Amino acid sequence: MKNLLIILGSLLIFTCCQQQPRTVQGTDTATTAGQQPVIQQDTATAATKRPAISSEKLVSAGKGIGKISLGSNADKLEQLLGKPDFSDAAMGKAWLTWYSKRRDEHNNRNELNIYTTYADSTMRTKTVKQIRVTSPFYITADSLQVYNDLARIREIYPDLVSEGTYKEQKGGRMIHLYDAIAQGIAFEAAEANGQQICIGMIVHEPGKAVTDIYITLHPDLKK
Repeated sequence: MKNLLIILGSLLIFTCCQQQPRTVQGTDTATTAGQQPVIQQDTATAATKRPAISSEKLVSAGKGIGKISLGSNADKLEQLLGKPDFSDAAMGKAWLTWYSKRRDEHNNRNELNIYTTYADSTMRTKTVKQIRVTSPFYITADSLQVYNDLARIREIYPDLVSEGTYKEQKGGRMIHLYDAIAQGIAFEAAEANGQQICIGMIVHEPGKAVTDIYITLHPDLKK
């Protein structure tokens, strides 16, 4: 009888232990009564953002390039860039040119060209009308820059139109001029190995063809 009581007591204790709720420790999920576990999001797997481009190298269609903006006072250009290396001026209009001190990775001497003219009929203030660069240092928010091929540029500006061609003074290459008129940005491209490679970018007034002013830089441009 004594042994029977001991066995019954042991069974009762075992049953009570089985009915106790279990606790879970060290989980990576948060739960709410009646809901599925909520997985904690790992911030490391979030989509990476495109790195910011410094203002000194940013090309903004219809707005400006680097420190120079369309419509800005031309009298302040020398403060920002120093004295130009070359100037072609007449009747209050001018193309100002700055050459790079070093050649780029393709052994090309890069240049910055800025076209200026009087802001209005008072002929008191000259403003920036067009900006042209041939250096890959400058880049758009969509990562377009000199030495991109034309196919890549058309991915961003599918409405590019051909504005004409001209021959380089040195080398005699045929250069094609393409313009995204509505956005205010144009591209020069040279033929190389079956491709057309960008050799220059021009920012101009949106909605107005680049050749309305640019043709004075290349008078031999054939539309």
